[in-house]
Amino acid sequence: MLIHRLMLNDEIRAVESHLDDYAIKHVRKLNQGEVILTSVNLLHNMFIHVRKSPRTQHNDTPQL
Repeated sequence: MLIHRLMLNDEIRAVESHLDDYAIKHVRKLNQGEVILTSVNLLHNMFIHVRKSPRTQHNDTPQL
């Protein structure tokens, strides 16, 4: 499960069974591009920072 910045208490309660106390405290503080990777198969939660790709996408998807 990839968890990004959650602000509402209902959202946090929905995922708190997957997180330890340290990760729960940081869920509201995650910045753009930061996520927490959690799984029953992982020993520890992983904090991941995703960098925006400099590559240009060539597709016909309209921009909103």
